[in-house]
Amino acid sequence: MSKTVRFDYSKAAGFVSQEELKNFKSTVMGARETLLSRNGAGSDYVRAAWKAGL
Repeated sequence: MSKTVRFDYSKAAGFVSQEELKNFKSTVMGARETLLSRNGAGSDYVRAAWKAGL
């Protein structure tokens, strides 16, 4: 399984500017870090459910 997500914005280029896409980068990278660190909201519930075998 690939660990890369690719986004083809060519169809959205008519209503989303290049600058807006660049501004999303920090939001996306922050979400990535939260996901990979497993410290996001609800992570305590997911860990407890996993340990309980749910």
